[in-house]
Amino acid sequence: MEQIIAFIMAAVSFLSSLFGVYPSGLADGVNADTRFFLRFKEYKAYIYKDGDVELPFRLLEPTSSQDGALYPLIVYLHGAGETGKNNKDQLQRFFAKGLENSGEACYAFLPQIEDDWFWGDAHVDAVLNKCIDDYLLAAYPIDTDRIYVTGLSRGGNGVYEQVYLHQGKYAAALPVCGYLYRFDETVLSNFQPFADIPMWIAHNAGDPTVSVEHSRLMYSSVLALGGTQIIYTEYAKNKHDAWTAFYSDRDIWTWMFAQRLRGGEAPPSSFARHLS
Repeated sequence: MEQIIAFIMAAVSFLSSLFGVYPSGLADGVNADTRFFLRFKEYKAYIYKDGDVELPFRLLEPTSSQDGALYPLIVYLHGAGETGKNNKDQLQRFFAKGLENSGEACYAFLPQIEDDWFWGDAHVDAVLNKCIDDYLLAAYPIDTDRIYVTGLSRGGNGVYEQVYLHQGKYAAALPVCGYLYRFDETVLSNFQPFADIPMWIAHNAGDPTVSVEHSRLMYSSVLALGGTQIIYTEYAKNKHDAWTAFYSDRDIWTWMFAQRLRGGEAPPSSFARHLS
């Protein structure tokens, strides 16, 4: 009888993973996400739990690593269309392809938030950074001088929020079609935190979802402060999707990986203004 019960439990566990049933009984900290994932299998699946807040995430590790070597970490923040708990919709294929073609070994951290959450919400920001600081930086050989943050749309707003809330943490920020709706007048009257970090912004001129004026305001405000580490790419397109072109541009990866918190370098002069 015990063998039959054990077999049934194993079968239930297998079918649950196969058909995407969200894992239950999670402990605080990192848990393996045992669901079956057909695509992007090289991105390992986990769920980070902190009290009542759970953060599914995928993690890409360097395909080969050398003893004693440290590697960059890219934090990727998805948009509103990829929210949920399935731990797969946040895997943006042009980001993944661009990273694959960049030629740089690194870690990539792709968390997923629920539909009514924003990246700067207190509970989201707390669990996101606990996962980075208490788990990723403790468990993997990550170069803390080379942590980068990028994201699109709601994730682009999340990039700005991360830069503002965690000054001195990221070596570079790459917001794509991001917005400033969630910032109050205190922030919008002080763009200095955004002038103190290498940043490459991208937006479509005719974006019908998030006005290009958000990116133009950020760019002009940083320039007005004397910022010299900001680049702005504005594509002559009338759609929201600026990320396909952006993440497919090898220049952005070359630039990003060149940035370091300490002993870093300013953007090469050839990138001073990158419009297409």
